[in-house]
Amino acid sequence: MLPDDVVFTCQQSGACCRNDWLIGVDEPARARLEAVDWTRLQPPLPPGPKFRPLPFALPGGERATFTRRADGACVFLEPNERCGIHTRLGAGAKPQVCREFPYSFVETPDGVAVGLSFACTAVRAHQGRALSEQQPEIREVLAGSTRVRRLPDPLVLYASVDITWAQYCAIEAALLALLAHEECTLPTALLAGSVLISLCVGLSQVEAMAEREGRAPTETLLGGLAQLATERYRKVIEVAARARAPHRPRLTALAPLYTWLEFSRRRPSRVGLILALYRNFFRFRRGRGRLPDWITGGPPLDHARALRVHEVGRQAHRAAPRSLAGDARRRQGRRASDRAALRAPRALRRRLHAEPRADPDGRPPVPRSGVRARSRSRTVTARKYGVAARCLGQNTLTPLAATP
Repeated sequence: MLPDDVVFTCQQSGACCRNDWLIGVDEPARARLEAVDWTRLQPPLPPGPKFRPLPFALPGGERATFTRRADGACVFLEPNERCGIHTRLGAGAKPQVCREFPYSFVETPDGVAVGLSFACTAVRAHQGRALSEQQPEIREVLAGSTRVRRLPDPLVLYASVDITWAQYCAIEAALLALLAHEECTLPTALLAGSVLISLCVGLSQVEAMAEREGRAPTETLLGGLAQLATERYRKVIEVAARARAPHRPRLTALAPLYTWLEFSRRRPSRVGLILALYRNFFRFRRGRGRLPDWITGGPPLDHARALRVHEVGRQAHRAAPRSLAGDARRRQGRRASDRAALRAPRALRRRLHAEPRADPDGRPPVPRSGVRARSRSRTVTARKYGVAARCLGQNTLTPLAATP
């Protein structure tokens, strides 16, 4: 499964060979490369050990890694940012971990899904050829991979809410359609995606409850997503467009993600993880200082600069034309028109106000007179008319609204 809009070709920047990741080398590759006399090849490599043992086994079973130079780069990285193994022995001689980066493979019911890691600078810059044009090369890398992950069954959507693979594919297609929607900006699309996920959680719970009770569900997740797709997701986009950002921008929501990136580089203790969460939360809340770059390993990031970028994005979002949201006056007019649409016709309201209503215990009907009776009649009629309008449509409103 190769996505058409995902591209990658190695740009030979050397960034992945300079990072401080703990890269494991499988034992066959280590033995094969250690047997090579690198001083006899052209151009020769400096003598010295090329691998060092690890005190523990990595999740893939590797017990060795590359030797690092004084500047932290891989010992095989040359001054021109080329791999010494690739230059002298070809791409096939490199260890599997080097050939596999930045690909990731997940086995699904529809085949093996191929993804890319955003730790690669070429992936982040969207540089290279489409993956669909590189099928032979990717199949060769996949054939030697021992890191193909299996899809969990069932998939967990949220907490204890489980979904099937077909439901996941429908949710993924809906989220991609929101991101590609031409009538909303990126912040609105992200908020609409959050609304969509909340709706999917609710529909999944409705299905699960009906299954436990042994009856057919009134609504299904796939049916709800299909209905939204026919409307081009207008309802969830309208809900997202009405959301308002806080007056003072903050990035505290990024603290858990930043902590996860920090501890993806080392093995923390439970106490260290909790302390890091609190420390990063208050660091983001304070909104100043410098943050280590745990993604690329580059220079520290300026927190104030990130806030300025966030504020520029908010201003651009406010300045962008909003065909769905509109300003406050248009929203107010739309609410008024919605209330008018849910109101019973004038002739029907007059007839309902004039008709006497029989008492439920069999006593004679009491004529509707006075402000309280008319007010209560309007409330009951409007409530029934509104429920009918939302559920059944205009064709069956009159008999429902006329029912006491």
